[in-house]
Amino acid sequence: MLLPIELEVMTLRTATTMRLPFDESQHHRLLQLNELDELQLKTYQSIEVAHAQQKKAFDKKVKKKEFKEGDLIMMFDARHHRRVYKKFLPKWFGPFVIKKVFVDIECYELENVDGSPYPDHINHDKLKKVLDM
Repeated sequence: MLLPIELEVMTLRTATTMRLPFDESQHHRLLQLNELDELQLKTYQSIEVAHAQQKKAFDKKVKKKEFKEGDLIMMFDARHHRRVYKKFLPKWFGPFVIKKVFVDIECYELENVDGSPYPDHINHDKLKKVLDM
């Protein structure tokens, strides 16, 4: 299906659909489209290189936290950022005990100290070990 605008402004699709002979302007347009494809490919490759560099720099700074079953931990309170007067409010709550470790997705199943299960699985970046209890 051709759109009416394509009949007014000659495009490559119109020319191939109507089987028109290639003239110099259509050949020039085809070359421009090929150059555009090459430029898009180079741009995509440079984005992937930049992404790899950013990931490498980020991974250098991140400290990997590993917990095992039975560890006593505290959980970060995500509501802390949304509170108006947060200076003197605690950032962490708990303690919790790690019930199960999911190694492949780096999250943990928790339970309260009294043994009742915590409803959600928590990522490792929201947890820290309890030093003294």
